[in-house]
Amino acid sequence: MGNNKINYNRILLTGSEGYIGSHVLKLLKDKYSGSEFLSIDRINNIHLEDSEQIIKKFNPDLCVHLAATIGAETSSDMAVDINENNIQNSLNLISWLPKKCRFFFASTANIYGGKLLKSPATEKDQEYPMHPYANGKLIIEKYLQMNYKTYLNWTIGRFATNYGKARSFGNIRYNLVVNKFMDLILQNKSLTIYGDKDFSFRPYVHVEDVVRAILFLLDNNKTIGEIYNVGGENWRIDKLAKFIIDSYNKIMKKNIKLNYDKTKCDDFSYKVCFDKIEKLGFKRKHNLEKSILNELITGKQYNDVMKHISWGRKIKLKAFQGINK
Repeated sequence: MGNNKINYNRILLTGSEGYIGSHVLKLLKDKYSGSEFLSIDRINNIHLEDSEQIIKKFNPDLCVHLAATIGAETSSDMAVDINENNIQNSLNLISWLPKKCRFFFASTANIYGGKLLKSPATEKDQEYPMHPYANGKLIIEKYLQMNYKTYLNWTIGRFATNYGKARSFGNIRYNLVVNKFMDLILQNKSLTIYGDKDFSFRPYVHVEDVVRAILFLLDNNKTIGEIYNVGGENWRIDKLAKFIIDSYNKIMKKNIKLNYDKTKCDDFSYKVCFDKIEKLGFKRKHNLEKSILNELITGKQYNDVMKHISWGRKIKLKAFQGINK
């Protein structure tokens, strides 16, 4: 965590039953065991838009705002929901919180997605949101920045595309690209990517590292009024798919194919720089290649991995530590 230990007495978490939120809630309760908690999530039939009086009465000194309508690439079909749930509900929530409340806002690295820069995007680079989801996140970011000195003590995290599941909790989203690819291939189904050249880039980060980053940023007052890219690695989509297929085929002695759909193209491509949060002292625990092997391929293949793994780039044996735990 950060250098300055900070105590929070009344903690509000929105989106508490979601992919990230379910993990955040457990770690927050572990870290701040003596604090009061208010968790809001539609799954529990507690709707943010109906919670004004509850929130004002609770009077939180920390709010972690994760609740949102998700689905970046498909959000054009959900523009009305995005406007209501991600923009209006967020603005309402901000107005209901006490002044100087510590506020963490979960944004997205998708806001860089409209233009592939020559170098990975930093927090100072121009944003190019291409769909309502990213644009909605950026609207809230700008609102917080305009009201910085008179309102909340905010920190913004721009998350890369998540993958994996936390060891402490089984929640996982299968519509995220790494998880989706692994779900398909473990059913012995082929993978399909769009285009035949100039394949798109995406940044990736393990969900456990996202959760750790949130708590890390909240444990340091130097992060107030700052934006941080939260992620780990930039991968080109065809190389990611090929790594998964080649690894699985060698481990399982299969012959899964990678298909290319040239009738469609993916012009949504971006790389992200994560130096700012790393210079503050945050270190990831997860590597994408190792996570694919250690977490998404089950332990019963351990012996096959040790015997048959032989893809071009050598991976140290420690990459397989914990695969049968």
